[in-house]
Amino acid sequence: MEKSCRDHYREGYKLIGHTDYDGEAPEMSQLKAQAKRVNARVVVFQMKYLGTTSGSTPLVIQNPQQIVTSQTYGNVSGYGGSASYSQNTTTAVPGGYTTYQIPYSFSRYEVHAAFFGKD
Repeated sequence: MEKSCRDHYREGYKLIGHTDYDGEAPEMSQLKAQAKRVNARVVVFQMKYLGTTSGSTPLVIQNPQQIVTSQTYGNVSGYGGSASYSQNTTTAVPGGYTTYQIPYSFSRYEVHAAFFGKD
Protein backbone atom coordinates (compact mmCIF):
# COMPACT_ATOMS: atom_id res chain seq x y z
CA MET A 1 0.00 0.00 0.00
CA GLU A 2 2.84 2.43 0.83
CA LYS A 3 4.46 1.90 -2.58
CA SER A 4 1.15 2.45 -4.36
CA CYS A 5 0.55 5.68 -2.42
CA ARG A 6 4.06 6.95 -3.23
CA ASP A 7 3.50 6.13 -6.92
CA HIS A 8 0.29 8.16 -6.97
CA TYR A 9 2.04 11.13 -5.30
CA ARG A 10 4.69 11.00 -8.05
CA GLU A 11 1.94 10.98 -10.68
CA GLY A 12 0.54 14.24 -9.29
CA TYR A 13 -2.30 12.88 -7.14
CA LYS A 14 -2.97 14.43 -3.75
CA LEU A 15 -4.30 12.67 -0.69
CA ILE A 16 -7.89 13.77 -0.03
CA GLY A 17 -8.49 11.54 2.97
CA HIS A 18 -8.03 8.13 4.48
CA THR A 19 -9.67 5.66 6.80
CA ASP A 20 -8.26 2.97 9.05
CA TYR A 21 -10.41 0.61 11.08
CA ASP A 22 -10.89 -2.93 12.33
CA GLY A 23 -14.21 -4.49 11.42
CA GLU A 24 -16.14 -6.00 8.56
CA ALA A 25 -14.69 -5.86 5.07
CA PRO A 26 -16.08 -2.98 3.04
CA GLU A 27 -18.02 -3.70 -0.14
CA MET A 28 -16.51 -2.31 -3.32
CA SER A 29 -19.70 -0.31 -3.79
CA GLN A 30 -19.06 1.40 -0.42
CA LEU A 31 -15.53 2.39 -1.42
CA LYS A 32 -16.75 3.68 -4.79
CA ALA A 33 -19.57 5.65 -3.14
CA GLN A 34 -17.15 7.28 -0.68
CA ALA A 35 -14.71 8.08 -3.49
CA LYS A 36 -17.53 9.78 -5.39
CA ARG A 37 -18.57 11.79 -2.30
CA VAL A 38 -15.05 13.19 -1.82
CA ASN A 39 -14.33 13.56 -5.58
CA ALA A 40 -11.49 11.02 -5.47
CA ARG A 41 -10.22 9.61 -8.73
CA VAL A 42 -8.17 6.80 -7.15
CA VAL A 43 -8.71 4.63 -4.08
CA VAL A 44 -5.87 2.56 -2.68
CA PHE A 45 -6.89 0.03 -0.07
CA GLN A 46 -5.54 -2.90 1.85
CA MET A 47 -7.28 -5.49 4.01
CA LYS A 48 -5.76 -7.97 6.43
CA TYR A 49 -7.89 -10.82 7.81
CA LEU A 50 -7.84 -10.76 11.62
CA GLY A 51 -10.07 -13.74 12.32
CA THR A 52 -13.68 -14.71 12.84
CA THR A 53 -15.60 -13.86 15.99
CA SER A 54 -18.36 -16.31 16.86
CA GLY A 55 -20.66 -16.88 19.77
CA SER A 56 -24.26 -16.57 20.76
CA THR A 57 -26.43 -14.11 22.58
CA PRO A 58 -29.47 -15.04 24.65
CA LEU A 59 -32.97 -14.00 23.62
CA VAL A 60 -35.41 -14.31 26.52
CA ILE A 61 -39.12 -14.52 25.68
CA GLN A 62 -41.87 -14.38 28.29
CA ASN A 63 -44.35 -17.19 27.84
CA PRO A 64 -48.06 -16.35 28.05
CA GLN A 65 -49.77 -16.90 31.35
CA GLN A 66 -52.03 -19.92 31.79
CA ILE A 67 -55.57 -19.58 33.18
CA VAL A 68 -56.53 -22.47 35.46
CA THR A 69 -60.12 -22.93 36.63
CA SER A 70 -60.84 -25.22 39.61
CA GLN A 71 -64.25 -26.35 40.74
CA THR A 72 -64.90 -27.59 44.25
CA TYR A 73 -68.24 -29.07 45.25
CA GLY A 74 -69.72 -31.44 47.78
CA ASN A 75 -72.39 -32.15 50.35
CA VAL A 76 -72.37 -31.65 54.07
CA SER A 77 -74.78 -33.39 56.33
CA GLY A 78 -75.28 -33.67 60.05
CA TYR A 79 -77.62 -32.82 62.95
CA GLY A 80 -80.69 -33.62 60.91
CA GLY A 81 -79.91 -31.51 57.89
CA SER A 82 -77.75 -31.35 54.79
CA ALA A 83 -76.34 -28.76 52.46
CA SER A 84 -74.44 -28.77 49.23
CA TYR A 85 -71.76 -26.37 48.12
CA SER A 86 -69.84 -25.50 44.97
CA GLN A 87 -67.15 -23.00 44.20
CA ASN A 88 -65.29 -22.01 41.00
CA THR A 89 -61.82 -20.55 41.36
CA THR A 90 -59.87 -19.03 38.47
CA THR A 91 -56.15 -18.55 38.89
CA ALA A 92 -53.63 -16.98 36.50
CA VAL A 93 -50.39 -18.96 36.52
CA PRO A 94 -47.31 -17.14 35.21
CA GLY A 95 -46.02 -18.67 32.00
CA GLY A 96 -42.35 -18.41 32.88
CA TYR A 97 -39.64 -17.68 30.34
CA THR A 98 -38.00 -19.46 27.43
CA THR A 99 -34.41 -18.62 26.47
CA TYR A 100 -33.15 -19.09 22.92
CA GLN A 101 -29.48 -18.83 21.99
CA ILE A 102 -29.04 -16.74 18.82
CA PRO A 103 -25.72 -17.59 17.13
CA TYR A 104 -23.57 -14.99 15.40
CA SER A 105 -20.37 -15.08 13.42
CA PHE A 106 -18.53 -12.35 11.57
CA SER A 107 -15.11 -11.94 10.01
CA ARG A 108 -12.93 -9.05 11.12
CA TYR A 109 -10.42 -7.22 8.96
CA GLU A 110 -7.86 -4.49 9.43
CA VAL A 111 -8.79 -2.04 6.67
CA HIS A 112 -6.76 0.87 5.28
CA ALA A 113 -8.03 3.04 2.43
CA ALA A 114 -6.58 6.21 0.92
CA PHE A 115 -8.50 8.50 -1.44
CA PHE A 116 -6.58 10.52 -4.03
CA GLY A 117 -7.60 13.30 -6.38
CA LYS A 118 -6.03 15.80 -8.77
CA ASP A 119 -6.44 19.53 -8.93
